[in-house]
Amino acid sequence: MIFLCIYQMLYYQGECEDLDMNVVIDEDDTEMLHAKTGDWYTKTPWRARSNNSVGLYRNKFSKEKFEQLVGLNDGTSDIGFVITNNEDEIFNPCYEINFSFYDKIKDKSKAVFQLCNLCEINASASVDSKGNFSEETFYRQCRNAAIIGTLQAGYTEFPYLGKQTEEIVAGEALLGVSITGWMARPELFTPEILRRGAQIVLDTNAEVADVIGINHTARATTVKPSGNASVILGTPSGIHPEHSQRYFRIMQLNKESEVAKYLEVNIPNVWKNLYGQLLIQIM
Repeated sequence: MIFLCIYQMLYYQGECEDLDMNVVIDEDDTEMLHAKTGDWYTKTPWRARSNNSVGLYRNKFSKEKFEQLVGLNDGTSDIGFVITNNEDEIFNPCYEINFSFYDKIKDKSKAVFQLCNLCEINASASVDSKGNFSEETFYRQCRNAAIIGTLQAGYTEFPYLGKQTEEIVAGEALLGVSITGWMARPELFTPEILRRGAQIVLDTNAEVADVIGINHTARATTVKPSGNASVILGTPSGIHPEHSQRYFRIMQLNKESEVAKYLEVNIPNVWKNLYGQLLIQIM
């Protein structure tokens, strides 16, 4: 594991895209639970490349145990959680779409992967020409996002992941139409608006799927915890509210990306750390 983390650090230095390792650990694995406590970032910086999550069986853990584990996230610790029905069904802890394909796997001795096609709607842009909230603009955004997501769902050839993965991905053809900056437009919490928007997504998906010859999506909408996209869009992140005029934020960017180049030129307080990534101090 140490070797893999160090390899990932070297991968960063090579100007490559993000490469991290997801590790699912037992709830009583004391060593791993405390791997990112104390002065680990100075003494063992390669641990930053490992995303550690506790695997919990649904309906088999107590509220007290969960609160105890959450309490470990003090300071720089960042333990995630994977709640699952069985040990053969594991997720990235930040997954947003419900994956319910386990029973469809024919050969359970082989690894099978599932993925969705996330498309974010910028809630701050759900306005008319005067800057007022507009249902029609939001519905148009829903349609556009569904078109993009459905086109993405048409790409289903993954020979390196195996035939079973291709069958699952093509069979469910998942979408992840999401709203970011939700708190900027509280009108979007209106149930009827959400229901109509979701129906537009489903109808649009069916329309485009029929044209390009793929299955209709099994599930279509989500609430994604947006990260850097919200900074670029100038909107609150995910479902979180804005509460200040200025924020401190750390972002990791490939130095060769267009966003990184723009920030280097236009924002003076950008610097480079040891691992070849850019850190943005204030946004």
